[in-house]
Formats: sequence, structure tokens, C-alpha cells
Amino acid sequence: MTSTMLQIDNNPSDQAYRRLIDYAIAHTAMFVLAERHQLSMDKPAKALLRALQPYLIKTYESGVIMGVNAIGYTYEDTIYVYRCCPEAGELLKQAASSLFDWQHPRLPEDLCFWDEQERDWLVNVAHERIAGLHLSEEEALSLREELRGVFLRGSFNKELGAYLTDALYHGADRLYLSRYELQEVPDEVGRITSLKWLEIFEQDVRRLPPSLFNLHQLEELTVYTTDLEEIPADIGRLTNLTRLTIGCCSYDRMEPGQRIISPEEVTMSELPPEIGRLAKLEHLSIQATGLRSVPPELAQLQELKLLDLSRNRLEAVPHELVKKLRKLRYKLFDGNPL
Repeated sequence: MTSTMLQIDNNPSDQAYRRLIDYAIAHTAMFVLAERHQLSMDKPAKALLRALQPYLIKTYESGVIMGVNAIGYTYEDTIYVYRCCPEAGELLKQAASSLFDWQHPRLPEDLCFWDEQERDWLVNVAHERIAGLHLSEEEALSLREELRGVFLRGSFNKELGAYLTDALYHGADRLYLSRYELQEVPDEVGRITSLKWLEIFEQDVRRLPPSLFNLHQLEELTVYTTDLEEIPADIGRLTNLTRLTIGCCSYDRMEPGQRIISPEEVTMSELPPEIGRLAKLEHLSIQATGLRSVPPELAQLQELKLLDLSRNRLEAVPHELVKKLRKLRYKLFDGNPL
């Protein structure tokens, strides 16, 4: 069986995180942690390093393993190498509740696991939410139940139906849909109620389905397409949103000689008043649409820090409305016929 690095498409948390640690401890030789000296560490991180001292095998200067192991992406930081054993695994499970918790200042950085030859088995770059497991696709399939909650991506779920089934099964918190040549967003997406981050980059999608607004845990929604008809009033149901990004005149694939449409041709021309219900919204970006004005309800977004209304059809800057947004720090209106 040929092994490869399979991407982990979510942040394994709680029970899934503990299952992953147990499996890694039982099937690898060592785990590694990084101390990034340009960043500070809090007392819990230092206490954990002391507690792990009995299991320490050696240390590296990170530059020594740069280009060899994923954790070595800086110079002159310290990489701690520990032997795998159940006792050390318990400390790892007590210290964190998810894979991407391994960040300064609260914890040492980027918990990874190595095999006997010090080759990467579990890769984790926590700040960037990049993780992967070195497994064969056959192994990945056989571990589906044992590692439930660890959402692996490979050829076995390359097709959209299989991918969405796995996302639902593993309780995915993130989903990226692009280059599936979709004309509609599948209703199955709305059943993955664990989602906190959703990006759709499909040039032929013109409508957002009602099922999408069942994702009440969603914190970030991004939609790139060529011509969106509207943002439905149901957007007001996504009350946990902190970031909403809509970008039209966008193409995920281009045919030779294909013409790019202009904002004047985009159907969407207004924002629904219900957008004012998004009380947690901090970042609102609506670009390259036929938007001509904004509703007064926008002033209710008192957590808003960035408002980007570039390349629309706005006929006037909503100065009085913007003044009411007390936390607003960045506002962009470039490319409008103001």
C-alpha cells in the first residue's frame, strides 16, 4: 500500500482529538513540539514542558530540520522530541481540546508525530490550520470509525457526494467548494450543521438555497461567483456570522476567449434589511455587484470593523450611516460611480 500525506480538512476536537492522540501514541515512535522564541509562552505552556521532561529524547534547533520536517519552518527555535507512551499521551489530551489548540502563548506550538526514522506522520501547523496524516488511502478508509471526527481528504472522497457525506459523518467545521462545476449549492451542505466556515467558489451558482441558512453555527461565509441574484432575507438567521464576503464577476475556471462580465451586468442590486440582524458581524465585503445603495439597517452592525463595498454601483457614500458604526476602522468604496 502506497502512503501519502492526506489532508485533514477540519480541526479534530474533543472526542475526535482524544481518539487521534490515542491512535498516534499507539502507532508512532515520537511526538514533537516547538518553542518559537520570537513569541511568548504563558505559564501553562512552560508547566507542560516541565511535565513532559521525563519523556524527552532530544532537542533540535529548528533550522537543522528545515526542509525535512514540517515543524521546522523557522530558524533558531527549539524543537522538543519526546517518546510516545500512554502517560505522555494523557498529558497531551489534558493540555488541549483540539489539534489547532497547539499555539503560543497558551501551549507549545504545532504538535506533530514522527515515525522511527523521524519522518512526519502527523503534520500540524496550527496557526495556519494546516494538518495531515501520512497514511495509505486504504488505511484511511479502514480508520473511518476509529478516527471519527478526523475529516481526511483523498481520492476516496474526491467526488462531491462522497466529500459531503464524509463532512457530515465527521462533523466538519470547514468546507470549501470549488471547481465542481455546480449550478446549485447542494442541500446536503445545509445538513452539515457543525460548519463554522464555508467558502463557495463556483462561477455558475446564482442562488443561495434556503437550506444554507440552517447553518446556525456558521461564523464565516464566503461566496464567489459570476452573477448572484440576491442575498436572501434568510441571511438574518445566521446570527453567529462574524465575516460575510460576497464577490461577483469571479471565475473558478475560464474557457479560452471567455468574456468576463462587469458589475453593471450582475443581477444583485440591493442588500436585505435583515442583514442588520447579524449583530456579531465584524467584516462585511460586498464586491463587484449591481448594488446601488445600502439599507439603513446596516447601522445596527455595531461590531463592524471593516466595510468593503468596492466595485459596485453605489451612487453615494452612506456617510451618515457609516458614522453610526462606532467600531468601524476600515471602509472601502473604490470603483463605484459615486
